[in-house]
Amino acid sequence: MKMSKHLPQWQPKKLMTMYWVFLVAAFLLPVILLTINWVVTETRRQQNAVVTAQDRALNQVAGNLDNNMAHLITAAHQIALDPSFAKIPQNVTDYQAIQDALGRYNLSSSLIDQTWVNVFRTPGTLYTVKGTYSLDDAAAKYGLMPTNLSSRQKQAMMRDANPELFITPALAEGQQDQMTLMVPLMPMSGEQKGVVYFSLNPVDIHDILTSGTSSDSQVIGLTVNDRTLQLSSPTLAETPLKGLLGQKYQQTYRLADGHQLSVHRKASSTGLFEVVSYTLPPSLWVPLRGFFIHYLWLFGILLTGGLVLISFFAKRQYAVISGLEKILPTPGFNGDGAGDATEEKRLQLAIENYINNHQSLISASKAQLPFVRNQILQLILNGRVTDPEVVGRFLKTGAIALPYPHFVVALADQPAEWNSKGDEPLAGTNFTALFMHRVSEAQVVVLLNFASGEDPVALLDEIRDRTPFVHAETALFISRTIDQLADLHEAYIEVVSMQVTARPAEGDNVRYTATADVAANAENPFDFNNELKLDNSLLQGHFEPAREAFEVLFNLASQSYDPQDRFDIGISNLISRVLKADYEKHAEVNETLVHSLRTISSLSQLHGILLTAIKDITSVSTVDSGASSSEEDVASQLKQYVTDHACSPTLSLVDVADHFGFSVPYTSRYIKEITGKTFTAFVTEHRLLSIQRALITTMAPIKSIIEQNGYYDVANFTRKFKKMTGVTPGEYRRMHNAGDRVAQSS
Repeated sequence: MKMSKHLPQWQPKKLMTMYWVFLVAAFLLPVILLTINWVVTETRRQQNAVVTAQDRALNQVAGNLDNNMAHLITAAHQIALDPSFAKIPQNVTDYQAIQDALGRYNLSSSLIDQTWVNVFRTPGTLYTVKGTYSLDDAAAKYGLMPTNLSSRQKQAMMRDANPELFITPALAEGQQDQMTLMVPLMPMSGEQKGVVYFSLNPVDIHDILTSGTSSDSQVIGLTVNDRTLQLSSPTLAETPLKGLLGQKYQQTYRLADGHQLSVHRKASSTGLFEVVSYTLPPSLWVPLRGFFIHYLWLFGILLTGGLVLISFFAKRQYAVISGLEKILPTPGFNGDGAGDATEEKRLQLAIENYINNHQSLISASKAQLPFVRNQILQLILNGRVTDPEVVGRFLKTGAIALPYPHFVVALADQPAEWNSKGDEPLAGTNFTALFMHRVSEAQVVVLLNFASGEDPVALLDEIRDRTPFVHAETALFISRTIDQLADLHEAYIEVVSMQVTARPAEGDNVRYTATADVAANAENPFDFNNELKLDNSLLQGHFEPAREAFEVLFNLASQSYDPQDRFDIGISNLISRVLKADYEKHAEVNETLVHSLRTISSLSQLHGILLTAIKDITSVSTVDSGASSSEEDVASQLKQYVTDHACSPTLSLVDVADHFGFSVPYTSRYIKEITGKTFTAFVTEHRLLSIQRALITTMAPIKSIIEQNGYYDVANFTRKFKKMTGVTPGEYRRMHNAGDRVAQSS
């Protein structure tokens, strides 16, 4: 057999040439194209990121300043209503009352350096916390009016019904320019009584501008009346920006173009100022450097590996082909397909192995989804999350679809156990029903999302037939129809107030409507004037007028109270007002107060609970004021707050920061400083200690103990408990109970 004539076509040199062509065609050319595409895409992405960060910073700073300015304008309206300014002071007591009132308003915002009040009844006098001043002298000395105005212009400015923000240059070298917010004193009658001047703290304004900058390549400026008054930094990447101060927009843009700066601006919602962002254009070197760092080493390794494999497989193939030509009667290879079948079998086994390895992860994720959905819905229901963008992200995380424009909240009066399968969303024609389980009350709340033209009561009757825990005999308290998720907490407050006062029959539907019930009563349980007085007093924190209005409304509602009524609208209306005022103070529905209301047994007990709530709403937190609490007191109160709420499954770092008026990053660092642990570790430690105590000292079911201490996923917590203690919760209980029995027998 002569085989030598076939071997030359399989020489290593020809094989190497074939592999090199394949390497260039299948590897190098796509890599080059993908690299170019990646660099272009990354450059555009970074440009978009710069614009997005710039807009986000502008929105944050403008929103922060708007909130502060709105707070100051609100404070001016409160001064107009303050009884201390209702009359011309006649004696020392009257002046002292004015000074005390201004002292309180000075403390209401860190942005205030000094508050000055000019009442038109005493036109030449300025009232401050330090005493009275001559209007002309104080305005000139402390920069309360622009220096370039005539007397007539100043008088016109003082009589203007719109707030005005302006700046007066420093009187001496080394001093800072004075920024002043002038707000007219406008009581509810609408007649201007005078003017309030707020001397603002430029350091705090600078801090707001600085905190809003997204990177070192951005500087944010504050502009009033078309002139830049303050910048977050005097330089931007070694580019001096002091020349922008005091310049008008046209000059600002020319200066910015000269330094290759990008300028964006955003007007405030109050119309008092504009926020301007100066940024450097993104450098082309950034995406190139990112490419070199992230991918060049990988391409080098792949290229090196490809060269090694080319050499190895070329030599290996040549050897195999040479061997085949020696043993086969004819050149070539006519296999029976066994090699293909083996490769297919190996691929099938690899896919099955991959699926099996990830099946447990998929199952765990599916098991946790109902609990995540339940917590998200409760956050929205309690009003702790109202921002539409955040709500949208939360709904996406929980795989929650709410496609229809109208919402109704229904509260079931029968207790129910958590059932992750039964609590799946229920979809029907033109409606979607979501179910929340409130563990603390063992109650089910139905969130009904439905299309226009649908009857929510009829839809809820349909839901009764299709869900396992809203039975035919279960009564439902149904809120009014709302169109925004941000109002969901108000609907929830309404159904809670109904539950406290209603006495429905089995399977009854009780709606929050007043017309029919009021018409059926001989007396009208509403008093518009006292309701308005109660709402305003709770909003402004005045206890005595709030108590007076409450007593009148409670007595009126009590007179029309009938135990046989299906729904007492008067008492329910009063409870709803107090709960909504409590929400305005704490930014979440007070579940402790709700629980207390649900357990009342008499009108006198209800009276005491509501009056206590009114006292809490109108009181001033010592932690928030910062004036009477030492650093040790704040640390102690913060640790105590986290300890008291550690067992709540929805407790978060944002909640703690909001409660104490801190920022989230500062709260995180502060907790680490005072406890030596991160927030998550500190909460987990308290939950674990509470669970260990309950396992030893009670015989409650382990599942109930774990759920009452903030964990819904019992299986996942059991694994975590074993990892931290070395044993499961059941083994831990048996170990300690056995130890107790041995100690008692000895």
